[in-house]
Amino acid sequence: MGFIFYFAEEIADARIYIAIAFAVLIVFTFVFSRIGFKKRGFAFREHDVLFQSGIIATKTIVIPYNRVQHVALHEGLVSRYFGLAKVEIFTAGGGSSDIEIPGIEKEQAENIKQLLMGKIQKQL
Repeated sequence: MGFIFYFAEEIADARIYIAIAFAVLIVFTFVFSRIGFKKRGFAFREHDVLFQSGIIATKTIVIPYNRVQHVALHEGLVSRYFGLAKVEIFTAGGGSSDIEIPGIEKEQAENIKQLLMGKIQKQL
């Protein structure tokens, strides 16, 4: 019978460690997502779109306007509640978007979409 109580105490101790590890994981996730959001940036220059992201390793994507084929604006349930949207920029030869700019105010996202659509029309 003492054997069962020993394992019951071990399981209770393990639950505490699991709860602590889970809390630490949540804090790290929140901190890294916050830092990652602040390190993300984009610019619309005269001939191309520039997108930069990354916390530890920085990734920079440059897409000339003449390669842009489609621009999409997406709003999810949560982002719609907060008035945010995501702009996706598609180029030739890809099934998925080449650049995703999430967390933008809806009005700014619509302005970005109109700007890019205007640039695409000028290229034609």
